[in-house]
Amino acid sequence: MAKTILKWAGNKTKVMPSIIKYFPHNYSDYVEPFAGALGSFLNSGVSIKEHDVYLNDLNKEIIDLFVLMRSNCQDIVDKANTLPRDKESYYEIRNWDRLDSWENRNKIDKSARTIYLNKLCFNGLYRINPKKGYFNTPYGSHRKSDLVSVKDANGFVDATKHVRFSSEDCFDFARKDYKPNSLFYFDPPYVNTKDPKKEFGGYLGGFGWQEQLKLRDLCVELYEKGHNVIVSNAMCKETQDLYNTFHKQTVKAPRSISRKADGRKPVYEILGLLIHE
Repeated sequence: MAKTILKWAGNKTKVMPSIIKYFPHNYSDYVEPFAGALGSFLNSGVSIKEHDVYLNDLNKEIIDLFVLMRSNCQDIVDKANTLPRDKESYYEIRNWDRLDSWENRNKIDKSARTIYLNKLCFNGLYRINPKKGYFNTPYGSHRKSDLVSVKDANGFVDATKHVRFSSEDCFDFARKDYKPNSLFYFDPPYVNTKDPKKEFGGYLGGFGWQEQLKLRDLCVELYEKGHNVIVSNAMCKETQDLYNTFHKQTVKAPRSISRKADGRKPVYEILGLLIHE
């Protein structure tokens, strides 16, 4: 099975086996509006030979990386693995996009930087300054091994070579013209279980409670059009009420982004299911 080439907070790699057992037996297109680092797709068992696969994320930087890997895999891997990994160099490279010369840097450099920052930053957390839009996650730790291996990179390229990538608003992407009886898997920013109405920030764009309501309504809309829908979220009373007309399931997922080791305990997530049988 192919691996992700990025470390990603909220990655579904370990929890997907508990989710895919709720996939319908038959469906046409496979659609993910919140694809992230592709942990969900790569561990979904979805075959690019049997289904048209559409993956989207608002983060154009990572989508550009995934697309460029198809034609420049070796160059990107070589560049990422040879960049200096000390703390001082990390902040210097993190600041590249603040410089006037950034627009003139080639695509290989930009994609290698994406991998570099992701693998050396704190816990693979993609966080930006909401006012200026710059990546601002601090340095995590030095790595002696390659940031990404050629084997993993080639496996990733092979697994995604026929994927149709997009980087746009999730609602616009989901309402495109897909085949009847498609399967939509939504993995949106999760609600904060301590303050469910608090807006999720620090990634790209805001995603608050109103967006959670809009997404719930979109899921129903897609189901009524004949599609199958699965949506993940944090487990709390508010999300149970949010998906009160859905068939609901609970899955256990690891947590890996807490600063304290004792905060990295498994948590429970809710699945909202609208499946045509």
